[in-house]
Amino acid sequence: MSINSVTLLGRAGRDPEIRTVGQNNSKVAQFSLCTGGKYQTKDGREVDDTAWHNVVAWSRLAELAEKYIRKGSQVLIIGHINYRKYTGNDNVERSVTDIIADKIELCSAKPESQSPAPQQASQPTYQNNYGTTPMPYPTDEGPTDDLPF
Repeated sequence: MSINSVTLLGRAGRDPEIRTVGQNNSKVAQFSLCTGGKYQTKDGREVDDTAWHNVVAWSRLAELAEKYIRKGSQVLIIGHINYRKYTGNDNVERSVTDIIADKIELCSAKPESQSPAPQQASQPTYQNNYGTTPMPYPTDEGPTDDLPF
């Protein structure tokens, strides 16, 4: 038995970069997510424990990211780790670690420059390869208190 699962809560380091790929014009979103931060040790030293993660979201999750995630947005990502290699233009092989999002929850209020969320009677549902995921619209009420930890 094996498990490949990751849960990250952090802030988007940049606006999502959106691309359309494949014959069916599927959307893919990529953005960085910052977790950790700075803390002080008992002896007064400041330690920077910041980690950056490359997040990849497909299809409906990519549409959600495109519409609502902006630099600085607090986001909960549940997904799995993917390792890939590629050869750059300089013929050097590079390794990349991606977090493939299976679920995205928006945890911070929407930015003021963003248009208001559409009003709907029920909560929208976004389908990914791993099942149906309910996705809340961001509100002006601030962070959600229903995080799983």
